[in-house]
Amino acid sequence: MEFTELIKTSKVDNVVLLRHGVQQITGTLCLTSHHIIFGDRFSEEIMILYLFIEHLEKIITPSNSLLTIICKDLTSFKLRIPKEEDAVNVVLSIEALSALESAASYYPYYVNRINFNIESDGWALFDMKTEYLNIIGEFKTWKISNINAKHEICLSYPGLVIVPSNATNEMIKKSAKFRHGGRFPVLCYLHSNGVPLMRSSQPLNGPSNKRCKEDEKLLSFPISAHIKKGHIIDTRSQQAASSHRSKGGGFEESDHYSQWKQTYHNIEPYTYLSESLSKLYDACIDKKNSAWLSKLEASGWLSYVQSVLIAASNTARHLHYEASPTLVHGEKGTDCTLLVTSLAQILLDYRCRTVIGLQSLITREWIWAGYPFTERHLKIGVSSFKRKEQAPVFLMFLDCLHQIMNQYASSFEYTEDMLLLLAEHVYASQYGTFLFNNQLQREQSKVTERTVSLWSYMNRQEMNGILYNPIYEENKSILSPSVSPQSLWVWEKMFRKTSYECKSVKEALVSVKKDNSLLKKSAKQLQLDYEHLRAQFAAG
Repeated sequence: MEFTELIKTSKVDNVVLLRHGVQQITGTLCLTSHHIIFGDRFSEEIMILYLFIEHLEKIITPSNSLLTIICKDLTSFKLRIPKEEDAVNVVLSIEALSALESAASYYPYYVNRINFNIESDGWALFDMKTEYLNIIGEFKTWKISNINAKHEICLSYPGLVIVPSNATNEMIKKSAKFRHGGRFPVLCYLHSNGVPLMRSSQPLNGPSNKRCKEDEKLLSFPISAHIKKGHIIDTRSQQAASSHRSKGGGFEESDHYSQWKQTYHNIEPYTYLSESLSKLYDACIDKKNSAWLSKLEASGWLSYVQSVLIAASNTARHLHYEASPTLVHGEKGTDCTLLVTSLAQILLDYRCRTVIGLQSLITREWIWAGYPFTERHLKIGVSSFKRKEQAPVFLMFLDCLHQIMNQYASSFEYTEDMLLLLAEHVYASQYGTFLFNNQLQREQSKVTERTVSLWSYMNRQEMNGILYNPIYEENKSILSPSVSPQSLWVWEKMFRKTSYECKSVKEALVSVKKDNSLLKKSAKQLQLDYEHLRAQFAAG
């Protein structure tokens, strides 16, 4: 792409930079292919990716036009531009370059790999077949299938999938035709007791209640190895599922799937999230306002967090305590479904609570599984520029994870700062990890060959102080977080940039751990002294 065609003015002098709480600066504004750069002779340069821009507000006048640039982390700054023509050209350039359609034209494809200090290649860190073999382990009832190698069965699935060993290719193909977007049931996790967690999209039985015996057969295989009925976690409300059925979608009829019990979890569709996030940000602007709590409740964000955590906790309970095979799906199987399956794995598997484990989970359960990153995260959705496909689903995942971490502070190897880093890079990044909507697009665009992985950056030694939790202690137990409203809090560092409460809490926890360590040493010494005195007493 010729970016020069989109840049109407590349340099403007005598521009005034205005930022809250900072003295104004007069300098030069430069527009490059991927960045806005502002600088003067005395201050450090300010450089911002176009992709990091959420919204642009403008007041154009013959002299001293004012542009307000709102970034995706909801920080903002103003530019006062002397000439009207320059202001118009700057606006046109920024609007065009911050809304590029093709992810292959984004900044990661134009970064020189030599500029990165790479200690290990993040793209080579997780091999799909190896990861899937680790999931299956010694269980012979599952196999890795390459039926989707050409992405013809399901566009959003990767080339390899895990399916029951008894499943035939014909059975899988017919099941795919019976599922929304071709997302037939696949295994995503095997618990330590051998009980499977599967995911899919909704069945397309429609108002005429069509059947697909191959789909029914495919879902009978996981049950045959277990005594109890399976559970279907439908992320939708029963009303929403019925509405989808009237439009050609639907749910598993109990008469045809008699070995499965279906429950509905009332999670709003992903399209609800952008408006919810916008209201949340509005509430967080001024927490001292008397309407703060009512605005927070009206946003519905924490209610959404609660609904997702309830579904994830129920999923974990079915697998661990009831030893019941579980299938999770909503409508498309690409949003709320992945929220629930990934969070359930974090509750169940202590390995997902490590730095590498979280990277593996995100790779398997979001990137490979077909979460449409580019569609969902082109913008946050709080600006007037909105598309139906936009929704902060991955941000919701990070918030839910943060809520769990708040309740189990020492059970996670990674820190809140790692989650904040992920949130930043999902919206604008110099790395290619969160580009595109599925594996087919990544393969066609050669993302692993032409860009650098975010994992390469995060796994450098110098990042250890940021990513690693100093109070971490391995905890193999199943986590059961409270989901009561009083247990869920607004994520201060994410949604209220001026809060420093989280830092003080972390410092307090580090201090507690140090005190605990000293107490353990003292107790050990007392035990040794006791045993020594006891030996002396016994010797007479």
